[in-house]
Amino acid sequence: MLQFSEITGDWSDRPTYIVGGGSSLKDFDFKCLDGRTVGCNRAAFDADCDVIVSLDQHFCRMRRDEIQRFVDQGREAILVMPPSEVGHKQIEGATYVYRVRNQGLSDDPARVYGLHTGYAALGVCYLKKAKEIGLLGMDMVSGSTVHWHGSYPWQNKNANRFMNKWSLDFGKAAQQLEQAGVNVINFVGIPRSKLTEFQTRPLEDLA
Repeated sequence: MLQFSEITGDWSDRPTYIVGGGSSLKDFDFKCLDGRTVGCNRAAFDADCDVIVSLDQHFCRMRRDEIQRFVDQGREAILVMPPSEVGHKQIEGATYVYRVRNQGLSDDPARVYGLHTGYAALGVCYLKKAKEIGLLGMDMVSGSTVHWHGSYPWQNKNANRFMNKWSLDFGKAAQQLEQAGVNVINFVGIPRSKLTEFQTRPLEDLA
């Protein structure tokens, strides 16, 4: 049985970049990012991030050994799981918090809202009091090439139809973040992101 805890720490000291899987990040040089990097699922490995966040139960089962090595290197893993999860062996040193299907962002450090890992990563940043957040690869578009790092072998072929719903969830968090004094910038490339509620800047501005 998984041992759940809560999110701790303060990320208000420097900018935090959430690295998603959107195809706009193809050929992007992640070494140019001057701040903390939080990777969503496989992006954490391929972009050499400081933190991995995942609420994908299958990913956490299939990539358990890689996540364990990630933690053993002194990096942080935050895994957002339902209390009913039984197919995943605990990763030593990882932080497990409850996944809750709800709108907005959770103020409870033991719970993270949402159904999309990028959205969960945004909730983690909020709980860790990040004040400057950059979104990368949050394209939220469907198509044959969704991920810059390649597809997952187990990827649900019906996942594309959820993109619009997931993008709306981000919008519902925008006002909450603004009220909390959190500045969120969505760095967009090609294709352009469906997330329009946040301030946008060209991805090239980070180079």
